[in-house]
Amino acid sequence: MLTVAISIAAIALLAVGAHRILDNQIVEPIPRISKELPSRTATAPLTAARDRVDSAGDNRGGKNPAGPVDLPGVSPGSAASSSAPIVPPDSERSNDPAAVAPPAPRPAVPDPLPSAREEAIARPRPQALPLGRTAPPGSRGGPVIALILDDVGNDMRFVREASLRLPREVVFAVIPFRPESRESASWLASHGFDVMCHMPMQPLDRGREEDDSGVVRIGMDDATVARTVAADLEAVPHAVGVNNHEGSRATTDPGLMEAAMRVLRSRGLFFIDSRTGPRSVAEKTARKLGIPTAGRDVFLDDDPDPAAIESQWKSLLRLARANGRALAIGHARTSTLDTLESVLPLLEKENIRLVAIREYLGTAPVTAVR
Repeated sequence: MLTVAISIAAIALLAVGAHRILDNQIVEPIPRISKELPSRTATAPLTAARDRVDSAGDNRGGKNPAGPVDLPGVSPGSAASSSAPIVPPDSERSNDPAAVAPPAPRPAVPDPLPSAREEAIARPRPQALPLGRTAPPGSRGGPVIALILDDVGNDMRFVREASLRLPREVVFAVIPFRPESRESASWLASHGFDVMCHMPMQPLDRGREEDDSGVVRIGMDDATVARTVAADLEAVPHAVGVNNHEGSRATTDPGLMEAAMRVLRSRGLFFIDSRTGPRSVAEKTARKLGIPTAGRDVFLDDDPDPAAIESQWKSLLRLARANGRALAIGHARTSTLDTLESVLPLLEKENIRLVAIREYLGTAPVTAVR
């Protein structure tokens, strides 16, 4: 009986111990887990944190090679860090398809416009008129004038000063084989001015010739004329055209002028007749060969007095109004430069435009002979 009583007591003790074990492992952990789970209203930071985890992952299923990322308000190993999906609150969910649409691409930003300085540097220069072609007279409206300054090549100081004080529409005619011919031509071209070769030609009075360098003379054969004209052009780099220096005798000879003009035509150059004599056939011959050409209307400074220059300037403007255009020739003189600097700004009031020589030639009638 004693043995039976001991056995019953042992069984009772085992039953009580098992009940306590079950209380500790099953009943008590339930409220602890419920305390650690986040509430429904606290899921917003979890959603943002999960987005950061997803963005940190690679492209292989959103895995994060950098290791686990701590979520705010959740301790490592808790139920919230398990693989169970986290449902956002109702306020964060939307049934609108536009709410989940990808963002629209940003519009392309246009390239910046060039600066004013770049635009001034890129300013186009007038092109030479093709042989045998012409623009209609007055096609751009209003009277126009062109201005040539002759006898450049002896004084670089004048060239530098004139390039600072005169507009780029003025063209400079450089005499070949003078002390500063090449330097003058290169300086002017590099500063945006058109350069012409002021080609020496034989005058009626042989005593007026300053020297024999590069002079086109009566009695030369065609080959000699071609060599002389070519040498003159080589001595004036950047020349876009030619006018005659003196030449009151040479320009009266049609054969001599034709031989010279054929060289200009082969190089695509224009010709301006300085009209140093009343019997010149130079302009007529150039036109016959289809070379862009025109003749001088006014000498500005045969008399270098400023008052006389201003009087000639007014004559130039009257001719421009009457004929639609007029061409003036002046010389590399200080009085001429000073006068031009004072009268050129007044052209706008006169409704007359100063144009580059090649634009001026676009209004000239040209008839090509094929």
